Amino acid sequence: MISKIPLRSELERKYVIEHHSQIELGREYDVAPVTIKCWLEKYDIPIRSLSEAMLPNGFKEPTKKQLERWYVKDGQTAKEIGERLGIAKSTVLNMLEKNGIERLTRIQTCNNANPGKRGLKKLYIGERKSLKEIGKILGVASPTVARWLGEYDISIRSIAEVRMAPGVKRPCNEELERWYASEGRTTVEIAEMIGVSDPTVGLWLREAGITLRDKRGIYDNKSTRLEVFKELLKLTGKNEKTISTVDFQETHRDDGTAFGGLLGWYRRNHQIKRGAARDLLLQDLCGIEIGESLHYRKLPKRKLKDFEEWDDYQKSINKMFEDHPELNGKFPTTSWLGDNGYYHLGRAARLHGGASIVREKLGQVVLRRSSDYLKDFDNIRVELEKIIKHQLKGEFPTGFWLNSHGYFHLTNALKRHHGGFDEAREKMGYGPSTSIRELENLLEVYVGAVD
Repeated sequence: MISKIPLRSELERKYVIEHHSQIELGREYDVAPVTIKCWLEKYDIPIRSLSEAMLPNGFKEPTKKQLERWYVKDGQTAKEIGERLGIAKSTVLNMLEKNGIERLTRIQTCNNANPGKRGLKKLYIGERKSLKEIGKILGVASPTVARWLGEYDISIRSIAEVRMAPGVKRPCNEELERWYASEGRTTVEIAEMIGVSDPTVGLWLREAGITLRDKRGIYDNKSTRLEVFKELLKLTGKNEKTISTVDFQETHRDDGTAFGGLLGWYRRNHQIKRGAARDLLLQDLCGIEIGESLHYRKLPKRKLKDFEEWDDYQKSINKMFEDHPELNGKFPTTSWLGDNGYYHLGRAARLHGGASIVREKLGQVVLRRSSDYLKDFDNIRVELEKIIKHQLKGEFPTGFWLNSHGYFHLTNALKRHHGGFDEAREKMGYGPSTSIRELENLLEVYVGAVD
């Protein structure tokens, strides 16, 4: 064990020239690091700061001129300079401060890489590079590129425009006005004619200063409502008193559109639920008094304890089947029960093990799936294809439709295991939904989304 303090020359050589730390010297001399610190102070040897202690062996600090060239002229960040020298970002910042070099803000640093309006137009318009690609070339983030484009009044392409097929061009404002205003074509018709999405046409119309027609306003005219309702009756083959709220959602025209908007007009204007909206529609358009519809049920309030016995519960279910032959003796979804005045039967199902157990007791087939069944997208695909083919006439279902028709297992599986509805649509060749594209366009308007 060394008991006496080493010579100044020895300690200075090991600490300054050989760059040993206080901890390493403490192990060598078998003393505590604080003792080494006391020896350094005794010999008046400058003690390294924490950042200096982290410098690699043989490190040579750059001059002020070098730092200014890298940081100010070349626009490199402190992190990039640190990676260049093999030191920490904080050490670089200390060097800048020590040399009197003013620290730049993030915007100032990014602006050093700004190629100017001509350079941006060449990259973005001439070469049609994306914001992300330009950012990668210039060494900045894509939102920075979007900010520069806005400062130079260069219009940012929407996500829908980015997805346009090669060769598709935006029509001039005069053409858009002629098609939409003069000829009365819809955005869907114009989109199909050009080969773009419906929201893209809507975006072009807004850019051209053309006022969009409010689709909800088409039902403000009573004769229009009556005409649409007669079309629904013809497609379903039902009469006024037998039409149900489900018919408005499930019945589709040849173009794939449903009749939910008509029922929605009554719901929106009177702040009522679907069942009440249907009865009000019948009164308004057909003169049928509320209460005369087959589906109208103003049942007395029932308590759950009334259905604790299976026989009592089954009698109420059988009565529901008699009143609603369209159910074909199948226990409906909770959504249907609530819309048609049988919410109490849905709640009472819990007393008997849930809807699946109730269906089993009624003799209905209930599929039992393994825990891994829904993790396989091929199984999801098979079920969705059946729904699309037999129930929706080729249209991809929404989450609302699936839940309201008892397919909760599909909506949950898509969200948990398969990336959500938009991912599933693309896997099955349908592309992103219209609502998703509209949301993307709105996000672009408000936050400057990137392509």
